[in-house]
Order: sequence, then structure tokens, then C-alpha cells
Amino acid sequence: MNAERLPTIEITIPDIFKFTIPEEQATDKDIEEYFKRVKRIIESDKGFLKAMAISNPSSIEYLEDLVEEQQNIIKTKEKEIQQLNNKIELLTNETLTQNAAYQSLENKISTQSNLYQKIKSENENLSSNLLEKMTTFQKTESQLQGEIGQLKNERKLLLITLSLLFTFTILVIYFL
Repeated sequence: MNAERLPTIEITIPDIFKFTIPEEQATDKDIEEYFKRVKRIIESDKGFLKAMAISNPSSIEYLEDLVEEQQNIIKTKEKEIQQLNNKIELLTNETLTQNAAYQSLENKISTQSNLYQKIKSENENLSSNLLEKMTTFQKTESQLQGEIGQLKNERKLLLITLSLLFTFTILVIYFL
């Protein structure tokens, strides 16, 4: 029936419509009275049967169009998903590249930081040594300045002594 696009309806038959006489014992009169009773019930105000349409031939075209539309939406969404997956792959590769570059920079920073600390330590040691040597130099210079002062004084005394000696020698020679 579905191939011919005829509607399919399912009807629930209440117990009131059941034929209670077994078929082999029923007479034509019993069957005729049964049909009259069913007709009377159905034609009365309360004589309706509970039924449900299982298929509706007028909705098949609509459903086919709806299925086609949904399939097109699915194809579009699949393409979008593929594009998003491609973007995710591209961004993942870019992220991995950036992470590698970041790690390389971190290593360089660490190396340079260690080198800086080493140079700073060496500089502090050299500064300390230079300060010690400058202090020693200043002490030595101060001592040498003192010694130079003494030597100048001794020189003056020596010159004076030599002058006096020379003068005395000349006087001795002159008076002799």
C-alpha cells in the first residue's frame, strides 16, 4: 500500500464490537443482528472508533523534500566540519611551531641569564680585587710619598751639607 501511496490507518476495535458467538455455532440471524448492533453503535453520537493514521500519502512528498533538504544541510555541515578540521590542523601546526620557537627562546634566555650571572660574578670578583689593589696602591703611594718627602728633606740636608763642605773646602784651599 505504501508503494501506491495509500494511507494506512490503524483502528482499535473495542470489546463491544466483538462477535461473542463462536463461528460454527452462529446462525445467519445471529450474524445479521450483530451487524445491526454494530451499525446502530457506529451511527449513534458516541459511535466512533479510535483510529490513528500510520501514514499520510499527502505528507510523503513533503517528507521527501524535507529529507533532501536535511541531506543538503548535512553535506554543508560536513564541508564546514572539514574546513574547521583543516583550520584546527593548521592552527595546531602553527602552535607547535610557536611552542618550539618559544622553547628555543626560553633556552637562549636561560643560557644568557647564566652567562650574565657568571660575568656579573666575575665582574664583582674583579671589582673586589681592583678595590683591594687600589687600596694597596693608595697605601703604597702614601708610603712612597712619605718616603719621597723624607728623601727630599735628606737631599736638602745633603745639598746643604755638600754646600757647606764645598764652601769649607774652598775656604780651606783659599786659606792655605
